[in-house]
Amino acid sequence: MLPELTSFSKFEYYGFGYDFSTKDYKVIVGGGTGLFATKVAVLTLKTGSWRIVEGLDFVSLRKDRCLLDGSLHWLGYERDNGDEPTIVSFDLEKEEFEAVVPLPRPPLVILSSGLMR
Repeated sequence: MLPELTSFSKFEYYGFGYDFSTKDYKVIVGGGTGLFATKVAVLTLKTGSWRIVEGLDFVSLRKDRCLLDGSLHWLGYERDNGDEPTIVSFDLEKEEFEAVVPLPRPPLVILSSGLMR
C-alpha cells in the first residue's frame, strides 16, 4: 500500500516507472488544484515519501501515458496556447518535466449527417 497523499482532492493522471540511476521505482500522480493550476507529486518506493514537483502549470494532461527511455510521456493540452495538443515528458532520473512537443491538430471533418469528427 502506498503512503497517503493528503494534499490532492483527486488524481487526474498518474504514472509508474523504474529509475535505473537509483535502482528505484517511482510513482507519479497529478491533478488540478484550480482552474489553471496543476500539482504533481513523486513517490520513490525506497524512501516511501512523496515530494511535490514543480514545472507543469501550463499543460493539462490526459490519463493515457507510456514509459519510454527513462521518461513517462503524456498527451497534454497547452492552456496558454488555445489548448494545442502536445506531448509532455517526465524524466524519472532528473524528476523534472522536459520538452513539450507540439502536435498538429487533426483536420475537422463535417460528415454528411452534420456530425463532426
